[in-house]
Formats: sequence, C-alpha cells, structure tokens
Amino acid sequence: MIVAGFGGVLVELLRDSAVELAPINAAEGVAMLRRLKGAPLFDGFRGGPAVNLARLAEILVRVSDWRPISKIS
Repeated sequence: MIVAGFGGVLVELLRDSAVELAPINAAEGVAMLRRLKGAPLFDGFRGGPAVNLARLAEILVRVSDWRPISKIS
C-alpha cells in the first residue's frame, strides 16, 4: 500500500489521505494527489508557487516500487 497526504498535524486535523495498492504508475500518483482535500494548495496559494505535480507523483511511484535489498552473505 502507498499512502499520500499532507504531513504533520494536517493529517490528523483534516483526516486527509489517499491510499492505493502498490506499485502505482504516474497517472495513479497524480490522481492520488488530486483526491486530497488540500489539493488546491498544489496549484499555488496566496501567491505561492505551484507544485510540480508530475515530479511529486514520480516520487510516489518510486516509493511504491521500493523493495528491500537482500543481505549479501
């Protein structure tokens, strides 16, 4: 499973997260991020810059595909 959400107290306050079965692809990553209640923040807020959503989704994709490295004996 891969979970995305805004960190810190916002997770608890807003109860805002998106969950998918791992691994995910880039389109699923963007869709997860867009499902968040706080998604409008990605577009820039109060003059802040917009987030590169494709790049953020790519990070989710890479984390969702993580596999532990086996120990070398």
